[in-house]
Amino acid sequence: MLNKSSVAPLGALVAAALFLAGCGESAEENPPSGSGAGGTVSEAPAVDPEASPSPAESATEPPAAALAQGEWAEVSVARIRGPKGWSGESNDPGDGAVALKAPYDAVSGLTMVELADSTEPTDIDTLGRQSLDDGEPEVTLRKPVELDGVEVFRTAGPVDDYFWIERYGVVHNGQFFRLTFTLTLRTPAVERQQIIDSVLPTFEWK
Repeated sequence: MLNKSSVAPLGALVAAALFLAGCGESAEENPPSGSGAGGTVSEAPAVDPEASPSPAESATEPPAAALAQGEWAEVSVARIRGPKGWSGESNDPGDGAVALKAPYDAVSGLTMVELADSTEPTDIDTLGRQSLDDGEPEVTLRKPVELDGVEVFRTAGPVDDYFWIERYGVVHNGQFFRLTFTLTLRTPAVERQQIIDSVLPTFEWK
């Protein structure tokens, strides 16, 4: 027969056993997410948003312009290569003025002009301002650029809602030199810039 002093410890042991058994059942009924045979949820790896551009950003990046591989145009002080398909009727270096014309319209192309024994100012900012034409109010003086290591003025802008003009000029070795691009505005701005970017790196002083 059990006495009162032995009943209390026995009751405590039974309660503890029941508590531990209940915890085990709860653990089996509710396994941790992503573990065990039934776990199918896993965390996605973190993505660095700067690691690569999104498709939308990539689509807006224009492709790099390849160097022009067409016909050469030459004057006595310089030469430049046009895009494939551009051609000129006469590109004799001694003419003092040469042109390459695009095949897709009657206006697009480039010209180079030189004047020997030039009396033009040698300061490119002054030279650039003097080259502006009152009949081309939207053609403006831009930041100077370099042609084959020589700094030249640059003017650019639309003319009569039909054409885009870019001019580059300098007095080099005592001769006034000017390079002009004329491109139709029907050609998208990105394509016009690609034409210019493909041609200018081929420029060489003689």
